[in-house]
Amino acid sequence: MESGFAARVFAPKGTQSKPPPLPDEFKAQLAIIIKKELLKPHDPAQILLEAPNQKPLAVSCKFVNHTAGIATWLRNPIVKDGKIINGEGHAISLLLTGIDKSADDKAIDIVASMTEIRGVKKFTDEARKELRPIIVTLCHNFEISIDQFFVASMEMFAQAFFDQFGAQGDKREFDRHTKG
Repeated sequence: MESGFAARVFAPKGTQSKPPPLPDEFKAQLAIIIKKELLKPHDPAQILLEAPNQKPLAVSCKFVNHTAGIATWLRNPIVKDGKIINGEGHAISLLLTGIDKSADDKAIDIVASMTEIRGVKKFTDEARKELRPIIVTLCHNFEISIDQFFVASMEMFAQAFFDQFGAQGDKREFDRHTKG
């Protein structure tokens, strides 16, 4: 059974129109790849995602006390010896299960300390207020927030993450917030 979860996306304001969504069959394949990789015993969990006509995308998720996560999303990742070592910064996500409040708070505190990231204070302040389970994502620019490959990957990753812990909540649509 799939876990329900909320999702919030923070991004700078933009005016570009949203591209069409990815086909459901592709999302299903993406979900299988992510679930399989997330079950492997490694920390951080690193997953390279590829799609036709898309720049490669990678996610590296550091687990916090085994029940929360901090996911870094990179475009055009550089992979060496099977490990993602760098790439173009794309977004950062907090995955907060609500199972262990101290783990959720620790993950938020870690991201809050990343003061070099524009908008991180408002992002982490808002994350503290949210009901759990939730994925809260801060995108580096508006285009990322409407990139359908990224959005589908983020949603499938969150679903697999929360399913792994049996975190239950109400399934809600992505809630997009922009900041100036």
